[in-house]
Amino acid sequence: MVGSALWKAHQKKEKLQRFFDYFVNQWMENYVITIDMWNCHKVLHRTNNAVEGCHNKLNRLMNKPHPKIKSLVKSLKEGTEYNSFLKKRHVLKLEKKPRLKKYINLDKRINKILDDYCKAPSRDSETIRK
Repeated sequence: MVGSALWKAHQKKEKLQRFFDYFVNQWMENYVITIDMWNCHKVLHRTNNAVEGCHNKLNRLMNKPHPKIKSLVKSLKEGTEYNSFLKKRHVLKLEKKPRLKKYINLDKRINKILDDYCKAPSRDSETIRK
């Protein structure tokens, strides 16, 4: 019984090591898919809320879960017109809805944590392995 438990633990350790090696090779030391391609470090938008907002707006425009093609095309046109309007406002630097203070403070807090992390000693993959 002890032997089988040790064998299972050994297999789990091997699986974990294979996964870790894959992760480091694929995401940390890959020269094709570089860290800059997938890392969102210091990027203001950390979620896909903008995409969710777009889907929500489109669903409200359609007003039903399975619209007919004519209704879908009409809703897509209206959504496109609205996005075009928003883009023009952005280009013209017209006022937009201000961000809530709580989110501004959260961003400041996250940025401070990131800055502190960046100032810490290097954390290369060899350090992570230990």
